[in-house]
Amino acid sequence: HTLSLAGAWSPAAGIASPAVDFNWPSLGSSPHDKDLNPAGQEFAVTAVFRLVEDTSALPDTPNLVQKGLAGDAGQWKMQLLPGPASIQCRFKGTRTHYLLTSGVTGVDDGAWHTATWWRTGGVVGVTVDGVAVQHLVDVGDITNRRALHLGGKALTAATDQFPGVLDYVAVAIGPGAELASRTAAPR
Repeated sequence: HTLSLAGAWSPAAGIASPAVDFNWPSLGSSPHDKDLNPAGQEFAVTAVFRLVEDTSALPDTPNLVQKGLAGDAGQWKMQLLPGPASIQCRFKGTRTHYLLTSGVTGVDDGAWHTATWWRTGGVVGVTVDGVAVQHLVDVGDITNRRALHLGGKALTAATDQFPGVLDYVAVAIGPGAELASRTAAPR
């Protein structure tokens, strides 16, 4: 899938390759494609990111990566819960929605972090820097007609702007999705 960057983003040094610094307002987007809707399948999203400053004063929960909006019938989303910063993942499907928070806090420390959130059968989980949290919940099919967004959801004041650098994002759908999304992640 092709990713287009817009707004005030700037190139940044990544772990092993160029990365994107999502300055306000900026975002990356890929047009809607049914391949990005997991429906009822196993799926996972991995992001490698760095936050260089304290996030405790942020007024919202900035988006690392998402497909769909809160009011849509289906949504998947990885966001930052500000200071002490942690990763939250939202799974919204035809049966219910569930917000899962990682067990790792303080990811706004200037270091690189790897977060993977996933669904396998009736279990959802988030793993940050090797520490996993999971919950038994069947959210149902997750499908929407929205574009995939990284770093924000719009170039407006209501963007939920991610104030950091993304070096890697991978979406995998189907058997083995969790491992597949992490395989090429820089270390």
